[in-house]
Amino acid sequence: MPLVIIVSITTQGGILAKLGVFRSIGHNIADSLSCGMGFPIGVYTTDIYSEAERNAEGCLWVDFLNGIVANGAVSFSLAHAVGLYRNALDQLCEGQGIDVKEFKSLKVKYYSCGQNPRFLVEVEDAKGRKASDEYSGYPGKLVKELNGLGGIRALRSA
Repeated sequence: MPLVIIVSITTQGGILAKLGVFRSIGHNIADSLSCGMGFPIGVYTTDIYSEAERNAEGCLWVDFLNGIVANGAVSFSLAHAVGLYRNALDQLCEGQGIDVKEFKSLKVKYYSCGQNPRFLVEVEDAKGRKASDEYSGYPGKLVKELNGLGGIRALRSA
């Protein structure tokens, strides 16, 4: 009789999700704040790029796990919205079948490149696996560049 091994992959029992799931959640919540409509938090209008331009650094770092803007002073409205996104993150993670505690870090840098809004999503899971992806436009699409061989590749790191 052959040996049969059954493997069950789930995140609910403490087994961590693939890094791509963390990237996806990071992109989704970052893109929602980027567009300025705030659908996950109840149609809450914000303009993070205008506030980023007014910041001395020319950018804003949002720490979604703690629900704060990590650098610079922002309007009460934006600070409140970022706090609401922290609660929305729980629901987004639940929808993907993971616990928000599986994130060690979820930070997003918002800035403008000329007329082009951009955001850089940095995620780290509880195992220390890190990834960063840069997005541009509405909705946020991966920024691409030519590589040394003339091919086009997304600006990502893992």
